[in-house]
Amino acid sequence: MWIILGLLLAGIVTGFLLSRIWPVNRFGDHVVRYLIFILLFLMGITVGMNREIINNISEIGVYSLFITLLSISGSIILAKIAFKFLFRKNEK
Repeated sequence: MWIILGLLLAGIVTGFLLSRIWPVNRFGDHVVRYLIFILLFLMGITVGMNREIINNISEIGVYSLFITLLSISGSIILAKIAFKFLFRKNEK
């Protein structure tokens, strides 16, 4: 877990330092997009090779839908609360 957090922090610092260079921003957008496509493809291969997941795909799908709906609902509620407190006008 510390490796993941360390890599995330290193990426944030690197992104912050390189954010002022416009060509790097444009290049980085393209690289990230294609890396995400490759990651999704490789995850699909991994899931397809796992017989236990394939045999239980309907049950996993129901749980995934439930978790997704809860995540979206929670994000919307917290975004509304944050928007209310962060962007309210000074009332006198």
